[in-house]
Amino acid sequence: MMQLNFLAVDDEDLVREVLVKTLQKAEPDCIVHQAGNPKEAVRIVKEGFIPDIAFLDIEMFGITGL
Repeated sequence: MMQLNFLAVDDEDLVREVLVKTLQKAEPDCIVHQAGNPKEAVRIVKEGFIPDIAFLDIEMFGITGL
């Protein structure tokens, strides 16, 4: 089975933590990178992490997930 790569981006720590735990429970072999803001998410991707699916908060300070 293929290992999935997820990126979880949310400026609310608790929301992001619940999302990460839910993803890990649903797909135990997945790799989840997380970011607390959009700049951090962009840095993670620029460093070479390619997510299969990105979960983005729609309303974050200074930028939207759209």
